[in-house]
Amino acid sequence: MKLLPIVVILDVVGIIVLVIVVMRRKQQAHEIGPVREDRRLREMKPFFRRDVVDRKIASLFSEAEQSEVVGLLSSDLPITFGFERLQLALLKVSDGNLAELRRLVELITSDGGQRNAEYLQVIGQAEWPEAERMGDEYVKLLPEEQEPIFRRDLRQYLRWVKK
Repeated sequence: MKLLPIVVILDVVGIIVLVIVVMRRKQQAHEIGPVREDRRLREMKPFFRRDVVDRKIASLFSEAEQSEVVGLLSSDLPITFGFERLQLALLKVSDGNLAELRRLVELITSDGGQRNAEYLQVIGQAEWPEAERMGDEYVKLLPEEQEPIFRRDLRQYLRWVKK
Protein backbone atom coordinates (compact mmCIF):
# COMPACT_ATOMS: atom_id res chain seq x y z
CA MET A 1 0.00 0.00 0.00
CA LYS A 2 2.96 2.37 0.46
CA LEU A 3 3.72 2.02 -3.27
CA LEU A 4 0.58 3.90 -4.34
CA PRO A 5 1.52 7.24 -2.66
CA ILE A 6 4.99 7.08 -4.24
CA VAL A 7 3.47 6.57 -7.70
CA VAL A 8 1.09 9.49 -7.14
CA ILE A 9 3.97 11.73 -6.02
CA LEU A 10 6.02 10.75 -9.09
CA ASP A 11 3.03 11.49 -11.36
CA VAL A 12 2.57 14.91 -9.79
CA VAL A 13 6.29 15.69 -10.11
CA GLY A 14 6.18 14.58 -13.75
CA ILE A 15 3.23 16.84 -14.47
CA ILE A 16 4.96 19.80 -12.80
CA VAL A 17 8.11 19.24 -14.88
CA LEU A 18 6.02 18.99 -18.05
CA VAL A 19 4.21 22.25 -17.25
CA ILE A 20 7.54 24.01 -16.62
CA VAL A 21 8.96 22.78 -19.95
CA VAL A 22 5.85 23.86 -21.87
CA MET A 23 5.83 27.30 -20.20
CA ARG A 24 9.52 27.81 -20.98
CA ARG A 25 8.96 26.93 -24.64
CA LYS A 26 6.03 29.33 -24.86
CA GLN A 27 8.17 32.08 -23.36
CA GLN A 28 10.97 31.38 -25.84
CA ALA A 29 8.50 31.36 -28.74
CA HIS A 30 7.73 35.02 -28.03
CA GLU A 31 11.37 36.09 -27.92
CA ILE A 32 12.36 38.34 -30.78
CA GLY A 33 15.39 40.27 -31.96
CA PRO A 34 18.31 40.59 -29.57
CA VAL A 35 16.85 38.26 -26.96
CA ARG A 36 16.52 35.40 -29.46
CA GLU A 37 19.93 36.17 -30.95
CA ASP A 38 21.50 36.12 -27.47
CA ARG A 39 20.03 32.66 -26.91
CA ARG A 40 21.44 31.46 -30.24
CA LEU A 41 24.88 32.91 -29.53
CA ARG A 42 25.02 31.38 -26.04
CA GLU A 43 24.74 27.95 -27.66
CA MET A 44 27.03 28.65 -30.62
CA LYS A 45 29.77 30.81 -29.09
CA PRO A 46 31.68 27.93 -27.43
CA PHE A 47 32.45 26.67 -30.94
CA PHE A 48 33.89 29.96 -32.26
CA ARG A 49 37.46 28.85 -31.51
CA ARG A 50 40.58 28.24 -33.57
CA ASP A 51 40.75 24.53 -32.68
CA VAL A 52 37.21 24.02 -34.02
CA VAL A 53 38.13 25.85 -37.25
CA ASP A 54 41.21 23.61 -37.62
CA ARG A 55 39.12 20.48 -37.00
CA LYS A 56 36.55 21.52 -39.63
CA ILE A 57 39.32 22.29 -42.16
CA ALA A 58 40.74 18.80 -41.60
CA SER A 59 37.33 17.17 -41.99
CA LEU A 60 36.29 19.09 -45.11
CA PHE A 61 39.46 19.38 -47.19
CA SER A 62 42.22 17.04 -48.33
CA GLU A 63 45.69 17.37 -46.82
CA ALA A 64 46.92 18.88 -50.08
CA GLU A 65 44.28 21.64 -49.91
CA GLN A 66 44.50 22.43 -46.20
CA SER A 67 47.43 24.85 -46.36
CA GLU A 68 45.68 26.93 -49.03
CA VAL A 69 42.46 26.86 -46.99
CA VAL A 70 44.34 28.14 -43.92
CA GLY A 71 45.86 30.89 -46.06
CA LEU A 72 42.46 31.91 -47.43
CA LEU A 73 40.92 31.95 -43.97
CA SER A 74 43.84 34.02 -42.66
CA SER A 75 43.30 36.74 -45.24
CA ASP A 76 41.93 40.16 -44.41
CA LEU A 77 38.46 39.02 -43.34
CA PRO A 78 36.09 41.38 -41.53
CA ILE A 79 36.06 40.67 -37.81
CA THR A 80 32.91 42.57 -36.88
CA PHE A 81 31.09 39.46 -35.64
CA GLY A 82 34.16 37.42 -34.76
CA PHE A 83 36.97 36.01 -36.87
CA GLU A 84 36.36 32.32 -36.09
CA ARG A 85 32.62 32.75 -36.57
CA LEU A 86 33.16 34.03 -40.11
CA GLN A 87 35.77 31.35 -40.81
CA LEU A 88 33.32 28.62 -39.75
CA ALA A 89 30.59 30.19 -41.86
CA LEU A 90 32.89 30.21 -44.90
CA LEU A 91 33.79 26.57 -44.31
CA LYS A 92 30.15 25.54 -43.92
CA VAL A 93 28.88 27.39 -46.98
CA SER A 94 31.77 26.20 -49.17
CA ASP A 95 31.16 22.61 -47.99
CA GLY A 96 34.65 21.37 -48.78
CA ASN A 97 34.77 22.96 -52.25
CA LEU A 98 38.03 24.90 -52.52
CA ALA A 99 36.91 26.87 -55.60
CA GLU A 100 33.76 27.98 -53.75
CA LEU A 101 35.82 28.97 -50.71
CA ARG A 102 38.10 31.07 -52.93
CA ARG A 103 35.05 32.74 -54.51
CA LEU A 104 33.48 33.51 -51.13
CA VAL A 105 36.69 34.95 -49.67
CA GLU A 106 37.18 37.09 -52.79
CA LEU A 107 33.59 38.31 -52.55
CA ILE A 108 33.88 39.20 -48.87
CA THR A 109 37.28 40.91 -49.10
CA SER A 110 36.55 42.87 -52.30
CA ASP A 111 35.71 46.56 -52.01
CA GLY A 112 32.14 45.91 -53.09
CA GLY A 113 31.81 42.98 -50.72
CA GLN A 114 32.99 45.05 -47.80
CA ARG A 115 30.70 47.94 -48.73
CA ASN A 116 27.72 45.60 -49.02
CA ALA A 117 28.67 43.60 -45.90
CA GLU A 118 28.60 40.34 -47.89
CA TYR A 119 30.03 38.55 -44.86
CA LEU A 120 26.60 38.91 -43.23
CA GLN A 121 25.05 36.93 -46.08
CA VAL A 122 27.61 34.16 -45.61
CA ILE A 123 27.00 34.04 -41.86
CA GLY A 124 23.26 33.97 -42.54
CA GLN A 125 23.54 31.11 -45.06
CA ALA A 126 25.62 29.12 -42.61
CA GLU A 127 23.84 29.75 -39.32
CA TRP A 128 20.19 30.19 -40.28
CA PRO A 129 19.78 28.74 -43.79
CA GLU A 130 16.03 28.11 -43.65
CA ALA A 131 15.25 31.62 -42.42
CA GLU A 132 17.73 33.06 -44.94
CA ARG A 133 16.03 31.21 -47.83
CA MET A 134 12.64 32.54 -46.71
CA GLY A 135 13.92 36.13 -46.73
CA ASP A 136 11.19 38.68 -46.05
CA GLU A 137 8.61 35.94 -45.51
CA TYR A 138 10.45 34.88 -42.34
CA VAL A 139 10.42 38.44 -41.00
CA LYS A 140 6.66 38.67 -41.59
CA LEU A 141 5.97 35.59 -39.45
CA LEU A 142 4.83 35.96 -35.87
CA PRO A 143 7.49 35.12 -33.27
CA GLU A 144 5.78 31.85 -32.38
CA GLU A 145 5.81 30.90 -36.09
CA GLN A 146 9.49 31.82 -36.37
CA GLU A 147 10.49 29.74 -33.34
CA PRO A 148 10.38 26.27 -34.99
CA ILE A 149 12.45 27.59 -37.91
CA PHE A 150 14.87 29.20 -35.45
CA ARG A 151 15.20 25.88 -33.59
CA ARG A 152 15.75 23.86 -36.79
CA ASP A 153 18.40 26.30 -38.02
CA LEU A 154 20.19 26.26 -34.67
CA ARG A 155 20.08 22.45 -34.49
CA GLN A 156 21.47 22.02 -38.02
CA TYR A 157 24.35 24.40 -37.29
CA LEU A 158 25.24 22.75 -33.99
CA ARG A 159 25.11 19.30 -35.64
CA TRP A 160 27.45 20.51 -38.37
CA VAL A 161 29.94 22.22 -36.08
CA LYS A 162 30.11 19.24 -33.68
CA LYS A 163 30.57 16.72 -36.50
